[in-house]
Amino acid sequence: MKYILLISVCVFLMSCSETPSSKHLTMFDVSHDYPVKSIALNDIANVHYIVPEVHSDFLFKAFQATTSKDYLIIKDVVNEKFLFFDKEGKIMSKVDRRGNGPEEYMGVNSFFYNEQEENLYLSCRGIGIRVYDRNGNYQRTIPTEKDLTINRMSEFDKQTLLAFSDDRTTPFFLIHKIDGSIKEEIDRIKEEDTSQHRLGVNDFKSDFGTIDAITFYMPSINLVKNKKEYILTNYSADTVYRYTQDRVLTPALVRRPSIEQTDPMIFLHSWVETNDFIFFSTQKKEYIRDQSELFPKTGYLVEKRSGDIFRQQIRNTDLGDKPVIIDPFNVSCHEESWSGVVSYTIKELHEAAKANKLKGKLKELYDNLGEEDEYIFMLISLH
Repeated sequence: MKYILLISVCVFLMSCSETPSSKHLTMFDVSHDYPVKSIALNDIANVHYIVPEVHSDFLFKAFQATTSKDYLIIKDVVNEKFLFFDKEGKIMSKVDRRGNGPEEYMGVNSFFYNEQEENLYLSCRGIGIRVYDRNGNYQRTIPTEKDLTINRMSEFDKQTLLAFSDDRTTPFFLIHKIDGSIKEEIDRIKEEDTSQHRLGVNDFKSDFGTIDAITFYMPSINLVKNKKEYILTNYSADTVYRYTQDRVLTPALVRRPSIEQTDPMIFLHSWVETNDFIFFSTQKKEYIRDQSELFPKTGYLVEKRSGDIFRQQIRNTDLGDKPVIIDPFNVSCHEESWSGVVSYTIKELHEAAKANKLKGKLKELYDNLGEEDEYIFMLISLH
């Protein structure tokens, strides 16, 4: 039997410089064996643990978690519900309008929460962009081109969204927030070769048995907000661009060798920038049987003062120095700061507790878990 599994993970390459000036061009060799730099997570971030409240209307299994300035936002992938918790884990609200009605949504490709408007934007193929307030009240629909999939979108200004779609020959464009008209196409960045993202695997062992043939889709994120500008990535190309509020496009990063010259292909993902560091990651388009992760990541960091590049070894000292890779998989930009979320299952925490690896607030929360609790979320705010 044959299945297609699309793994869509928000990942993207954000550019800054190997020097203290963020306007310099960064050069990164994806095949180089960089030295390791070990850092305790608490030394570069404020860390806070929460256990979300349990309620029958706020349950989730497969999920995608992100944060805003005030909320932990969880997308229930199976039921396409969007659950809002405050940063102590208290239930706040939800958006649950899945259906075929004129004010409902189905098949969400991408979403973002506008903190100033307190509105949730949901892009749905064949429907457009549905807009709801945080309590699930329908606000409006932004019409889009027929059968257009918007893979990523972000607030650009009060009138406009910046979007990426791999359906278009000019994948990056500005779209009006009311009538859906395309205000500008960024035509210097051409269509992405999406065939590079596909990987076929035979005799794949899953929790449900062996699958004869399956196709995986490499994680990617082509658009990331970086404070008052944006970083645009075409994985088929070797250059990553910076796009400003003045609509100026400039090269920001060049990778070497090119993606087509690496075997297996190495995908260079986005980065997260603080005052001292730039954090990013790579993944090989390679399936290794019996490994715990499908496509393991390698984290990197640039020390901005010296320009030196290292492999990340970010350690969570509350969990036996368990590694945490800092990149846009788990961290995003809110106004002038970077914050993110990492989830830990009760099963992995049980194993850590048996090995006496839990410490501090994490251990305190674990010791007081209820029978229905399934996760502890670590909220991080980078310095």
